[in-house]
Order: sequence, then structure tokens, then C-alpha cells
Amino acid sequence: MKKVVFRFFRDLGIIIVGSVFYALGFTLFIDANHIATGGIVGISMMLNHYLPLLSIGTFVIILNIPLFILGFWKIGGRFAINSLIGTFLSSVFLDLATLIPPLGTEPLLSAIFGGIGLGVGAGLIFFCDGSTGGSDIITRLVAIKMKNASLGKVFMIVETFTMLLVAFVYRSVNSALYGIIVLYVSQKAIDLVLYGLDYASVTFIISDASDEISKAIISGLIRGVTILHGEGGYSGTPKNIVMCAIKRRQIAQIKSAVMQIDPNAFMIIADAHEVNGNGFEKAAGNVVK
Repeated sequence: MKKVVFRFFRDLGIIIVGSVFYALGFTLFIDANHIATGGIVGISMMLNHYLPLLSIGTFVIILNIPLFILGFWKIGGRFAINSLIGTFLSSVFLDLATLIPPLGTEPLLSAIFGGIGLGVGAGLIFFCDGSTGGSDIITRLVAIKMKNASLGKVFMIVETFTMLLVAFVYRSVNSALYGIIVLYVSQKAIDLVLYGLDYASVTFIISDASDEISKAIISGLIRGVTILHGEGGYSGTPKNIVMCAIKRRQIAQIKSAVMQIDPNAFMIIADAHEVNGNGFEKAAGNVVK
């Protein structure tokens, strides 16, 4: 019981901080320069443009009501509760942030710093397995119906479509172009908050000295390895493939160790944005990308 209460108040504190970052990034940089953004916030910008009597934050709450009804029914659990809190708080702070004078008047800088604010804020809320509503809920609901659909593609389609509509309302192509910068920067900021600077990498090493390389990695880098059994496509010769998940800072070490043992080794290094297991921290939050 104590753990549940502690986690709730911890999540609440993080969501409050995230909502403040989100609201400041949007209001002081993006909305102040009429930069197009996607999702429910983008639709709220359009409605506020034609109906200024209601604030953007109010429209965000109104538009999210039917989504949350569906979300509680279809998704439920911690995600729905924390998303409700995140959406409500970010909407309130969106309106409160209008009391502060805009910080950016240069569109490019505003797109960059606004994207950072949105990304850091959303990332903190995602960390608690919540969301700011809108596109995240729509994407998850689509995923329930279309299990083979790419979450990233669905999310980007929803965001891009709304962004183009906002640009049409403002009658500015530049608004949409700056909006693309906001979307890119915010996604990078989300990754930074959730995964940090030290992404993991996965290596595949094909060498006749696979046993020596495996021992060097286990003893020198303190990393486990998995031996995959393959076969040369041209020669038909059996090959052992050493697979290892490492921290990005260890790339130079593993390359040096492999080259010392077998200069002719064939080595592939690829980014792995999430690695769970011994030696790696579990990624927090369910991020839609």
C-alpha cells in the first residue's frame, strides 16, 4: 500500500513539472509565433483562432473528454489515470502561461526552444506512463483495432494532418515548416528524457576467433554475449556470430578489443533505443514513436 501511495505522489510531482515545461514551451514560444503544431493542441489552436472567447487550454480539455471516455473503456489502468492528470494539469498551465510575456520572437529559435519545452514536458509525463492526451490516446486506440499498424506511422499521420490544418488556418506555409522542426526537436527531447544520452547499442561480430572475442568482451567490458550459429551465404561455411548489447560509451572499447584479436573480423554496430535486462536499466513509460 505504501509503495502505491509513494508511486502516486512521485508520479504526480513529475507530471506537474512536466506539465509546466509543456505549457511554457507551447505558450511562450510556439503559440506566440503562430507555429503550427499537431494533435489536440493543434486543433485547439484553430478553434481558439475562430473562437477566442474560449482559451486553448479549455478547448484541450473539451476535446479530450470523449477520448478519455474511450480511453478508460478500452485502455484503463495507470495510463488512463495519469493521462487524465497530465492532460488536466497541462491545460491549466497552458492558460496560466499566457500571463507571462512571450520569450521568443524569432520563429526558428522559437521552434527549437518550444520543441525542447514540449519534448521535455511530454517526456516527463510519459516517464510516469501517462500522456497529455490527444494523439497518444488516438494512437493507442487505433493500435487496439489495427494490431499490425505501426504506432509511429499512425502518430505521425495524426500529428502531420493536424499541423497542415493549422498552417492552413494561419495561411502560412512557413508555419507548417517551423512546425516540422518543433515535431522533430520534441521527439528528440522525449528520447533524451526517457533514455538519456547513453543509448545502448547492439553489436554483431563475425569472426573465426569468436571464442577469444567472447572471452575478451565478458572479462574486459563486463558484458554478456550470445553466440548465434550462421552460415556463409556464398561459401556455405559455418560461422559463429557474437551478439552483444553494450552502452554507447563502450563502442570504442569493443572495436579495439575485436581488432586486436582479429583485424579481419566483420562487425556491425546498430543503435538499440531500449534494452531491458541485467546490466541495463528498464526504460520507463510507454512512448509512442
